[in-house]
Amino acid sequence: MGIMTAQESLIAIPPELAPNIKPGSEIKSAYLSIDGGGTKTETALYLPNGKVYFTRTGPGNPEAYGTETATKNILKSINEVFLKAKADNEKDFIVKAAFGGISGIDERSEIIAMENVIRDAIGKTTVLIMNDVVSAWATALMCQEGVVVISGTGSNCFGVNDGGMAWRVGGWGHLFADEGSGYLIGLNGLKKIFQWRDGRGKETVLSDLALQHYNVPTVLHLAKAAYHRPFTKAEIAGFGPTVETAALEGDEVAIEVFIEAAKDIESLVICALSNLHLDSGQFDLGLVGGFVDKSPLFQKYIHQYLPGATIKAPTTPSCIGGLLVAAKLNKEWPSSVASFLIDNEKSYNVWKSTN
Repeated sequence: MGIMTAQESLIAIPPELAPNIKPGSEIKSAYLSIDGGGTKTETALYLPNGKVYFTRTGPGNPEAYGTETATKNILKSINEVFLKAKADNEKDFIVKAAFGGISGIDERSEIIAMENVIRDAIGKTTVLIMNDVVSAWATALMCQEGVVVISGTGSNCFGVNDGGMAWRVGGWGHLFADEGSGYLIGLNGLKKIFQWRDGRGKETVLSDLALQHYNVPTVLHLAKAAYHRPFTKAEIAGFGPTVETAALEGDEVAIEVFIEAAKDIESLVICALSNLHLDSGQFDLGLVGGFVDKSPLFQKYIHQYLPGATIKAPTTPSCIGGLLVAAKLNKEWPSSVASFLIDNEKSYNVWKSTN
């Protein structure tokens, strides 16, 4: 087994997914899309008559929860979505392609094993499993050229050029990366509090807000609580929205935290653009994730440091974007991608409101 050099891409998309490869016909087949994340797995089944069915089960991240648990949740989600369609008298369909965007999966051996398990579950068909950052790209940029940034609890960055070359930056988890994430925004906000307490930082409303948020009486108690439990990654990221509130109210220190996060995002994106030979003066930038796509303030600072970016921050769930990947694998494509995403998002919202 060879040693990977720094010049190799962590993710290589199949040639048929390249932005300049045009599918041959409208969508006439059934497709399956799986979004396996750190908190849940969502699966979408699209049928040629336009009906789409959704299911949600437990986490599908094999790195965080183990291969056995993640696989069990993914298979349960697939089984349930098929049962839903059959209960609705939809029985005469064959899935032509299935795509799974699974967080925490990168190694080729893991990918092949997951593809085989899913193929066994749904029958002989085209199955493609990739890291969930590919789902984010498909959802935000509709499988077109550009760069997408995921910023939720963690972060990741992924770009594709017109020739189909891909480049991933970051995504190494909170120990080694997660730049521009809710976790680091929360952590850096907390650090500013202790720097103020030492007398080496500026006064900030974050101090009082943190005591309220974590229900402790003093900064000393905050430190003890953080190390005693200890605080989880999610608990630290949970302070991020409070940092945003302080920034929106004009707190100078909180604003500095967001500016630093925006600069981190800039470094990820510029690296991806450089390796893909894309023009930083004019490019599409997708912003996806529970933190960045819901934060106009964060988007404002990102655009300030990446003025050449046309920002796209869709609300469409990744399991719907994954349907585009599945269709393209089978050389089919909707005449209006925007309408396809909007219509299926409406169906998703109806389903979500009752689940």
